[in-house]
Amino acid sequence: MKKIILTVLFFVVQLINAQNFDLKVNISYNHKVKNYEIVKDDFHFIINDNGVLEHFYSSKTDNTFEYYDNNILDNSDFGKLKKIGNSKVDYWNDQFANQSKFGKLKSIGNIRIDYWDSNILDLEKYQKIKTIGDVTIDYYDNKVLDSSDFRKIKKIGNFKMEYYNNATFDQSKFGKIKSIGNTSFDYYENTFNNVLDGKLKSTKGQTSHLSLIFE
Repeated sequence: MKKIILTVLFFVVQLINAQNFDLKVNISYNHKVKNYEIVKDDFHFIINDNGVLEHFYSSKTDNTFEYYDNNILDNSDFGKLKKIGNSKVDYWNDQFANQSKFGKLKSIGNIRIDYWDSNILDLEKYQKIKTIGDVTIDYYDNKVLDSSDFRKIKKIGNFKMEYYNNATFDQSKFGKIKSIGNTSFDYYENTFNNVLDGKLKSTKGQTSHLSLIFE
């Protein structure tokens, strides 16, 4: 009986920790995270390290596109993308209800996008992207304890991000990504070679649904 219970608990934990999306991390030429790409339901959402949605696209190449083309009825949405294939695209267009979201992407198909909208309770996260479907994005918001990760992305779904902080002996690592999930990042330091110092040296550890892209 105990074995059955433990087996059930194991599968429950696995189910809770399972990711229902893929995450691609783009490492830029200066060896810092340039952006994160969340892949969900054939749509790709690109957000930068500051939590701004830069753009989105469909992985399907067989699509039709429609646009908001009524300059009276469509108002603030005029000229923007309206449909990709069968997926409708909506935007937050009530500037009086919440100015922080106005004009931003609201949904595409069944995927709803929301933003941190309290400049009192969530000041350091204000206007940053909060959710893409059921994927929650959170941010570091305590500058007193450590400024290396201040306002940077802390979690995307169950992927946790950590950064090299002030405790590192070599400032060439400061603020750079230290780990994402089970994958750790190391950089050259104290090599007496300005060409190498601060550049990515190695990545270790496998993280399911995570892939790395290098410029």
